[in-house]
Amino acid sequence: MFEIISNTVAAFLTLCIFSFLYKDNPFYKFAEALLVGVSMGYAIPLVFENVFIPYAYRPIFLSHNYIIIIPAFIGILYIFRFSKNLSWLSRYPIVFFMGIVGMGVPMSMHSSVLVGASFGYTVMARLSLLIGRIQFLLGDWLGLIK
Repeated sequence: MFEIISNTVAAFLTLCIFSFLYKDNPFYKFAEALLVGVSMGYAIPLVFENVFIPYAYRPIFLSHNYIIIIPAFIGILYIFRFSKNLSWLSRYPIVFFMGIVGMGVPMSMHSSVLVGASFGYTVMARLSLLIGRIQFLLGDWLGLIK
């Protein structure tokens, strides 16, 4: 019984997301908001426990490794993106990391090949996700394919 209900909910949400192919509509907005809300509700405590505590809090406050304050401060500047008055502060870490990446591009002899390969992998991954969702709809939910 649980499998039938969970497959029906998953199929409904999949069709809501696919409805964006027609045009922007309330079903898509509902599924998008639900996805973002559930994802953030899961990710924020996970990141706090597995990233912030061991890599920022413990080294700074327990081990007294104060050099960690610099990258932590750069990371905190990203949060200002959500403020209308202080959003300009979030540009500094973006510029900093873009500069680091920009310095590495001329050093790579095969940068154009790597960009093309990463684009190809992105397209292939998205097509794989699409095929997986279509197989779920036709196989698990409707039972048309085995």
